[in-house]
Amino acid sequence: MTDANDRLQPPERLVRTLSARQGPAGDAARDWLATLPARARHYLERWELTPLRVQRPGGRSSMVVLVRQSDDTPAALKLGLLDEETAQEHAALTQWNGWGAARLLRADPEGGALLLERLHGDVSLRSLADPKAMLEAAATLQRLWVNPE
Repeated sequence: MTDANDRLQPPERLVRTLSARQGPAGDAARDWLATLPARARHYLERWELTPLRVQRPGGRSSMVVLVRQSDDTPAALKLGLLDEETAQEHAALTQWNGWGAARLLRADPEGGALLLERLHGDVSLRSLADPKAMLEAAATLQRLWVNPE
């Protein structure tokens, strides 16, 4: 039987990508990886979330844990390594407010934690012919292109 700590281990893709970084950025990434299960437990408790599973194969700079909120609503807890690319992700999601992107439910920007609505796409872009997939992706990008307030 797997315990809660095993269920909160970072996916291999994330470990491989961050472990390959060199220099001070690599040291910081490896330190962050080492604390990731404890960070996940912290936000699960703080935001009263029940973990279901870590999303695999995973990303390259964050870990997503599929969760249920205290009211049993599905959500996704995203724990990201803070850098120039991710530091303002919460602000963008707040601006879009679910329009073409997942709705932000909670955030701790300093901790790199985001609680997102769980999306269930009807059709995967991978299942579409390339021209149709490109049109769908372009339409989504157009919806996301808004003036910051």
